[in-house]
Amino acid sequence: MSILTQARVLVTGATGMLGSHAVKALLARGHQVTALVRDEAKAARVFGDQPVILRRGDIAAEDTVARALDGCNAVIHCAAVIAFDTAKDPRALIETNVAGVRNVVGKALQLGVERVVHVSSIAPLFRSDGQPITEDAELQPSKRAYSQSKMEADLYVRALQGAGKPVKILYPGAIIGPDDPGLTESMHSIQIFANQFLPLTTSGIQYVDVRDLGYALAKMIEDTPGAKRYIAAGHFLTWPELAEALERATGKRPPAYRVPAWTLRLAGTLSDALRWLVPIDLPVSTESVSYVTRWTPIENSKDFERLGVQFRPVEESIADSVAWLRAAGHL
Repeated sequence: MSILTQARVLVTGATGMLGSHAVKALLARGHQVTALVRDEAKAARVFGDQPVILRRGDIAAEDTVARALDGCNAVIHCAAVIAFDTAKDPRALIETNVAGVRNVVGKALQLGVERVVHVSSIAPLFRSDGQPITEDAELQPSKRAYSQSKMEADLYVRALQGAGKPVKILYPGAIIGPDDPGLTESMHSIQIFANQFLPLTTSGIQYVDVRDLGYALAKMIEDTPGAKRYIAAGHFLTWPELAEALERATGKRPPAYRVPAWTLRLAGTLSDALRWLVPIDLPVSTESVSYVTRWTPIENSKDFERLGVQFRPVEESIADSVAWLRAAGHL
């Protein structure tokens, strides 16, 4: 099958940060977009006068997903539940997210849609032993409900790929950039690092620009269908390098403090122990601290070069993120 020049694309999670940029990229390239949304008022604010067809529904409801798919020949599945009290019911979040993938990806393939992209995360691929991480790396279990849900969803989609189904998986790094309809975790981290606390410790962080990801998703839809996996990790910065980039972007030195890796890891261990005693969901965990202190640079998939996708300099992404945070009143 040749390159697709015009498609009717269903986008789930379209009012989120990545989904909304995917919608912009698709429209800019001449495609039609149907958005499955739960909140039509929010959709109206996000899309403005963009020609987006709205279908009200939930990824967990099979009937509304089927109606949204009507007339579509491509799908980008960005949606996932993250705002959930995981301390009370972590399994519910996992089951909701995995059911959503089954409903959207599974139903699309059942209806014969040949261009399907599932947006995952690098989190299920992350390992702390320093081994290289590639598109085909073994999936890693997690103690955090959201990460575990992404891993279990990936297992389902990889099984479909193994059966020869034309579904692609995108593994993005921490996503930043302007025009965030909410305040995503990665953008919130920019806010915290600039205003409150930035650890100068081992390793670093990897950011990818949402505008580049939106374009990448459009190109993945247009490309010949097939079972493929892509890593869009973006660019790696050590913590001191991030401090310098934030200083250039904000005009002031961020509150950066040297913290030994073992101290952060101890804090993660203690937080995990506290969860056993008190049913609360803390932002610090053994797993999250492992990301902070043991992350190793991950390469972007070479296939993006063939698709004509380039990842802009991380300094530009950080500067534009800071500018947007200021304009939106977050900084």
